[in-house]
Amino acid sequence: MNQKTTFLPALVLAAGALTVNLTGCELIVAVDRSRISDTGGAGGAGGTGGSGGGTTTSSSASSSSGTGGSGGTGGSDGTGGSGGAGGSGGTGGSDGTGGSGGTGGSGGTGGSDGTGGSMACASGATPCDTIADCPAPTTECVKATCEARCCGTTNVPDGIATMAGQTAGDCKQQVCDGDGGTTSIRDDTDKPADDECNVGTCPGGSPGSSPKTAGTSCTAGGKVCDGNGACVGCLADTHCTEPQVCDPRGTHTCVDVSCTDGALNGGETDVDCGGVDAGSGCAPCADDLECALDSDCVSGYCNTAGRCATPSCMDTDKNGNETDVDCGGASFQGAPACNRCGVGQTCGVADDCTTGFCSGGTCAAKPDGASCVTNAECASARCVDAVCCDTACTGACQACSAAKKLGGSDGVCGYIAAGGDPDNECPDTGAASCGTNGFCDGAGACQRYAAGTVVPSGQTLGDCQQHVCNGAGGTTTDEDVTDVPVPSTVCLTDAACTGTPAMPSFTMAPAGTDCTADGLPGKTVCGGGPAAGTCVECNDDSSCTSPATCNTTTHVCE
Repeated sequence: MNQKTTFLPALVLAAGALTVNLTGCELIVAVDRSRISDTGGAGGAGGTGGSGGGTTTSSSASSSSGTGGSGGTGGSDGTGGSGGAGGSGGTGGSDGTGGSGGTGGSGGTGGSDGTGGSMACASGATPCDTIADCPAPTTECVKATCEARCCGTTNVPDGIATMAGQTAGDCKQQVCDGDGGTTSIRDDTDKPADDECNVGTCPGGSPGSSPKTAGTSCTAGGKVCDGNGACVGCLADTHCTEPQVCDPRGTHTCVDVSCTDGALNGGETDVDCGGVDAGSGCAPCADDLECALDSDCVSGYCNTAGRCATPSCMDTDKNGNETDVDCGGASFQGAPACNRCGVGQTCGVADDCTTGFCSGGTCAAKPDGASCVTNAECASARCVDAVCCDTACTGACQACSAAKKLGGSDGVCGYIAAGGDPDNECPDTGAASCGTNGFCDGAGACQRYAAGTVVPSGQTLGDCQQHVCNGAGGTTTDEDVTDVPVPSTVCLTDAACTGTPAMPSFTMAPAGTDCTADGLPGKTVCGGGPAAGTCVECNDDSSCTSPATCNTTTHVCE
């Protein structure tokens, strides 16, 4: 912490403090303590020694003592020590012993360093040299301090746990709040104690418990934990002594077996029924109850799922008029006929099969090329273009029927012939794009505009060139000798496309040739030099009306 040091601006001299006589001087310094800051200064510098004592004029032996030297100059104002004021003035030197012949007394001893002034502690605080001198705080969250030799206190930072005041198992921890007090914070490690069937937890920061796993051994009122925190007699028959079983009615107690106990026990296949051949003594079970044998059921039919049932098209058994398990055949006892049988199942007629094809008493799949509606009808499991196909035939411009391929045979996937597109797979992007033209190319792709197809836009008139498709979806440039330059003029004649590759060419009229026939305002003669081939106003002064002359650079009369 920074301290502000205050220096005494002046020493106040007491009235009449200075007395002068013939034999010596006495300086009396009085310090006005009210002008000294209550913040102590460091000790002042040592006072200056007093001057030598004066001598008498007497020829006799020196007096018993010479006049004392004048007092030393006081130490300078003290700078910041604890509670110290500026140093007190130095004590003057002791009276010098007169030497013979009046030798002056020895110089006064300089003032000692000023001792810091003492200062009373604020608000009645106890002075101290160490913390041991200070009274102990009444709470753990406040600590004693000894600063500037005065006792004080400081608050323990927030979050520091206290030693006292903790409650075990409350999911909380008491800590200092930074203001000298305490507060509680969440502590999920401070769980309640476990018991035989519960584990202490801190859900949401509050004491709670979580039940131990069902079947955990316990002794408080039973044998096993029920998974809900209670100790019960049993959860399963294995927890009971035969012939007793664990009561299935939820009492969790061991009971004797009976056909009316509401429990599945004693050889029963379902609760209080079945197990006739096993000697359960109970009656057969109704439909939908569990069974092991047909004798366990009132209906006399135990299906493959182990349930008593009336024969049906969903009992996973071949019964009624079915030609195979739950399929084929006509209606039975007024119930709707079962679904058709799949490939490999037994059939009597074609209608017994999903494929509509019964071969030798077995439903079979259709061969490639046979007409179909669904994939299930085909041996290949692929019905494409209304025929059973040898492949999935999903590529571009492919088909499996001869009609779509524009040739070939049904059942064999192949490319659609060039110029065909029965499924509208190929868009016509227009000749300007040189992209696809709306037809297949006969090789499994969409046909592009042919090489040499003239691009209908972007042409430059008179450049002896034309933009055409390159057959690969892009463009290229070919010469076009019919794309001659702009029409001829008097000064530029015989426009044509010549050379290899063809380039625009002209015949230029001699300079000075009359070109008024071109009808260009102010232009009368064909130019020469850089202006050759153009109709200009003048080539020399003869074309200008005096006093104007011809500017041979601009070919303008000026």
